[in-house]
Amino acid sequence: MWHASVSGPGLPDRITRRLASKALRGVGDPRHEWHETGHVAYHVRRRLTEREAAHVSPVADLRGTLEARARWAALHAELPPAVWRVALEELGEKGGST
Repeated sequence: MWHASVSGPGLPDRITRRLASKALRGVGDPRHEWHETGHVAYHVRRRLTEREAAHVSPVADLRGTLEARARWAALHAELPPAVWRVALEELGEKGGST
């Protein structure tokens, strides 16, 4: 499953929807996608194509794992600070810094 979420203080729904869809451009099967307006973010989920699915291992939820922390450490500097709070909540941490 491909999944893109976009959130930002003051961003209109039409912008978060467009940005989330744009993030998935060129991947997955757009005939099988779901859109959701959450409390914090706009989400787009899309099934992998058969070709993509042949190259990945079974699905794993990384939230709260050491791998999630390693990914955060590698990526957080490239993310806008406005999304840090949501990402840290997924890691089970509070605050807005590393």
